[in-house]
Amino acid sequence: MLRRDFLAETVLVIGMAVMTILGSVIAGLNQDGRPVDWTACALLAGACLILPLRRRRPVVTLLVTLSSLVVYQALAFPYGSAVVPALIATYSVIAETGSRLRPVGLIAAAFLVLYPAAGLPLGVYDSDYAAGTVLVWAVVVGGVVVLAELTRMRREQLAMVKRQMEEAERLREEEARRRTDEERMRIAREIHDIASHTISVIAIQSSVAKEALRDCAACPDSARTALDIIRDASKEAMNEMQAAIGVLRATAGESEPMPGLAQVERLMTSAEEAGLEVLRTVRGTARPLPPVVDLTAYRIIQESLTNTLRHAAARSAEVDLAYDERGLTLRVSDDGRGPTGGTGYGLVSMRERASTVDGWADAGPRAGGGFEVRAWLPAPLEDSGWRGSA
Repeated sequence: MLRRDFLAETVLVIGMAVMTILGSVIAGLNQDGRPVDWTACALLAGACLILPLRRRRPVVTLLVTLSSLVVYQALAFPYGSAVVPALIATYSVIAETGSRLRPVGLIAAAFLVLYPAAGLPLGVYDSDYAAGTVLVWAVVVGGVVVLAELTRMRREQLAMVKRQMEEAERLREEEARRRTDEERMRIAREIHDIASHTISVIAIQSSVAKEALRDCAACPDSARTALDIIRDASKEAMNEMQAAIGVLRATAGESEPMPGLAQVERLMTSAEEAGLEVLRTVRGTARPLPPVVDLTAYRIIQESLTNTLRHAAARSAEVDLAYDERGLTLRVSDDGRGPTGGTGYGLVSMRERASTVDGWADAGPRAGGGFEVRAWLPAPLEDSGWRGSA
């Protein structure tokens, strides 16, 4: 684009210089006065060379072209096409600038008309057609001014339409954001009013049941342990739900952090309290992950351990995390029998979570017995901003 503009301006300068010089030479053939020489050519060429600045420096361009024209006429060179560069500069000041500089262009246009007209009563022109020529020239200048005014008004109208479109787009975005916020608030209220209440009841009733069993010598310890697990799991679910509600309700920068791999130890502790031995291994160099990937990894591990406790009848499980430059590969395996029956919504949820971050998740029997959940989540090293310790 810049090269095209440069070529266009170069062609304009060369063409205008040739036209003004050649036109002045031809005009001098029919006029009595000083013929066009190198001084005249220098003045005309200088007026043309400044024209590429007419958009960035319109007033400067106008002053230079008018000065060249006045000197040219004062040296009694032939009048004619020498006035064209000044006329182009006048057009640019009126059309390209705002209302503040528009009067400068109108004054220049008036000068271009009055300067030759002033020579009529002074008898400067020998031709009988001088008055008609000056009148025609006044009409030409007036036409240029009208054309410049129309161009300026069109540009101002286009700028106004652009501003209106931008304002309309801003209002649409604000309306969409408002509706999204309203929907988030509605969902947060629903979660709080329904699910949070139910989980709170579970936690409270488990505590009541444990108190009732305290003086029961015949009650097995496993019942008390199960109630502790139910109570702790309910509290954990409540905390996570409150964090999710906080994300829905909060504005930017006010939301509470969602769980991630830093909280996996808590998941393992809960599973071990329920009787499952859990081993965690980390391969590669652990590093911070993008929040959505970190949350997805946590949820997949959480769902996997939950399924193991519910369905697998397993004694042990292993959580394996492998970091590389492209992302995280995680594997949760157990020595149980795997899911039996059920709807399988948990496995579907894991696949959906992984796909939302452009990863994948799969599950199936493990060689040698047991069940295994495998997932890969993208987290390129260059996108994390982490380069390890120095």
